[in-house]
Amino acid sequence: MVTALTSNDGCSISQAKDLFATRRGLLVIQQKKRCCCITHFAIPSGFYALVTRRGLDLDYMDESGQRHAVWPPGLHFLYPPWVGVSYLVTKQSTVLPIPVEDCKTKDNFSVNIDVALTFRIMGDPDLGEDSKLVRKFVKNLILNGIEDQLRDAQEELVRALAVSFNHSEIYSIRNSDQNGLDSHVKMDNMVKTLNDLFNARGVEIQSIVIRNVSLPSKSNIRMEEDLISIQMKKENDILLKNVINRNRMEEEIQIMRQTFNYDKMQEKQFGSREINKQQLGLNDDISEAKKAEAIIQEETRIRLHIYHAQSGNEMRRIQHTMAIEVNKIEMQTKKLVAEQIADSKLESESCFAEATVKSVKNETEAKKLLAEAEGKIASWKRNRNNFITDLKKVKICERLANNEDLILGSSSDVNENFITVADKIFEDDNKGKVDEVSPTSIAVELALLKEVI
Repeated sequence: MVTALTSNDGCSISQAKDLFATRRGLLVIQQKKRCCCITHFAIPSGFYALVTRRGLDLDYMDESGQRHAVWPPGLHFLYPPWVGVSYLVTKQSTVLPIPVEDCKTKDNFSVNIDVALTFRIMGDPDLGEDSKLVRKFVKNLILNGIEDQLRDAQEELVRALAVSFNHSEIYSIRNSDQNGLDSHVKMDNMVKTLNDLFNARGVEIQSIVIRNVSLPSKSNIRMEEDLISIQMKKENDILLKNVINRNRMEEEIQIMRQTFNYDKMQEKQFGSREINKQQLGLNDDISEAKKAEAIIQEETRIRLHIYHAQSGNEMRRIQHTMAIEVNKIEMQTKKLVAEQIADSKLESESCFAEATVKSVKNETEAKKLLAEAEGKIASWKRNRNNFITDLKKVKICERLANNEDLILGSSSDVNENFITVADKIFEDDNKGKVDEVSPTSIAVELALLKEVI
């Protein structure tokens, strides 16, 4: 724990961590003059850093374009020698002991109260605080002495707190006393009052702890005597109360035992009567239940008989209705089938008639086409037949020419024989048997050939 708040002038930034670790109460380090050839400066973490240019404050601009009085930790390049860190301020919390002596209590006793005040320096941008508060704190520490201001304000509040208690109650203001709940509220009010005074100067009071409360020696003797007499009186009162309470307790126990035994006997008698009463009621209930059961069984039997009869009638009605519906469906089905068969037959006959008409029409068209075709080829047939006839004649002539002994008939008339041969040839042509060779045709052909030759 620190005994005083201090600052250090003319120190190197590289020695900052060692100084803060070894010197308690050190809050601010002022940078000594820099070397003229250095073009960068470094800021260690855990500190507020204030940078100046030729002795004037220089703000830091972040990526979003906002300006801050405090520069972030790290290495900063390309700055001339007259730009650098001027002050390093700790971010750690500091505990400052403030003993307050001769505080008057409500009953005019003097007490000594040892208070420990915990505070930190404000201005952290990460906590949403104004970084310019660091500059205010440095100026107040150097010019006005922030420690004296804290001690004076704290001492005034502690003296005001002591006046509200008697000397026998003063120990309840210690934070370790669990019964002093009212004192904790007063401590919170004290912290709020100090923050209202010092937040604008860059100081946040985090807590106030009363470490010890003591009385001067004469006051201690007087208080001890008063406490002894009070203690003896309290002990006598307690002993008397214990005896009275013990006697009263024994009497109450005896009365309670008697009452309990009497109540127990009464409960047993009442329980026996209640059991008999309940048994009678139970027997009546059993009889009533048996009667109700017989009645229910008889009603159930009658209902079942009625239900079976109704069910039989309903079943017969349903079967009759079903038979009627089945017959109706069968009649409708037969009618529908007959209608479909008639429709199918009618449609089939219609299709057959249409097909017959189309067939007759097609045959007529075919015959007409054949007639037209025969008319067109009639002249071709005649020419063909004439050609075949001429060809046959040539063949007959050739055969008759080659047969010298052939006798054509009994007549010696050449013309008659020739006519006979010609008739035979024409007869065969008219019959359409030009390819068949009969004996008569052969004889005629031979005679005709002979005549020709």
